[in-house]
Amino acid sequence: MNKNTKNIVAAAVLILAVGGIYLGAKYGIFSKAPAPQTPESQEQTQTATSTEQTATTTTKKQTKTQKPIQIQEVSYAEAVNLFAGRRVQITTNCQLLPAYMVLKNGMNVMIDNRTNETVNIWVDGKEYLLNAFNYKIIYLQKQPLPYTVRIDCGSGKNNGQIILQ
Repeated sequence: MNKNTKNIVAAAVLILAVGGIYLGAKYGIFSKAPAPQTPESQEQTQTATSTEQTATTTTKKQTKTQKPIQIQEVSYAEAVNLFAGRRVQITTNCQLLPAYMVLKNGMNVMIDNRTNETVNIWVDGKEYLLNAFNYKIIYLQKQPLPYTVRIDCGSGKNNGQIILQ
């Protein structure tokens, strides 16, 4: 091969690698999804996140029967980028944007409180407390498919749905 052909092949390999990494990150292929969290583990997560300032990743062991929780500290802007297309925003009067979404089974979703009030939400019957202008990342996996995850907000019922396929 001559020098130009080698350069073209190297550039093509580089473009394919970068494209593969981008698509893998976008669709969650390279990341392990965290285990669903209980209210107790959420408190542990919040405590670990606030006390661990220098580390990028912290592992906190919950109990003997549960797996360790992986906490990755990212800024709000980074979370918005990571969860583009998988983010549900809570607005005034517990309106959800979007109110309906379709995701692959085994994906994380970002529930994002954009109000200046603390909000209680229930995702598939499990309660989460979202402080003002805060968010939660929730792992969704159910069988059999398709499965409808219902989201209740405040005193409302069925404010939104996520269909898992």
